[in-house]
Amino acid sequence: MKKLVFTLLALVLVVSFTFGQAKKSHKGKLDRKTYVVEVLPDGKKKAGIDELKFVSGTLDSKMMTDDGFKAASYDATVDSSANPPEINFTCTASDDKEGTYEWTGKVTGDDIEGSGKLTTKKGKTKRSFTFSGTLKGKKEAK
Repeated sequence: MKKLVFTLLALVLVVSFTFGQAKKSHKGKLDRKTYVVEVLPDGKKKAGIDELKFVSGTLDSKMMTDDGFKAASYDATVDSSANPPEINFTCTASDDKEGTYEWTGKVTGDDIEGSGKLTTKKGKTKRSFTFSGTLKGKKEAK
């Protein structure tokens, strides 16, 4: 009986450790990285260029700054079971006057992609978009 309990306990620990390694919270995991991205507003055919800058646990972009927003805290998780590992991130930037920017994205190697939206204080979507690009200094978006 002791042997069975010990075996089951060991199995639970191994399974917990294995699945626990797949995704971990890594606030600041993207820090000191800047990505040049093409931003394509929903319903449009022409994309604009922006830079997503990750610094000290925050995400900043020219598009947000132009709309009156400051850099905002981001959360990141690393999926080390993917090959290459993927970093998924989310960011919500709020401003008392302007509303809320929401970003969701994935970084794989030097590439980044995702989507976002700007909503008014009343919850109406003012702008939604997708973005894709690469690490600044690598083969950049045109």
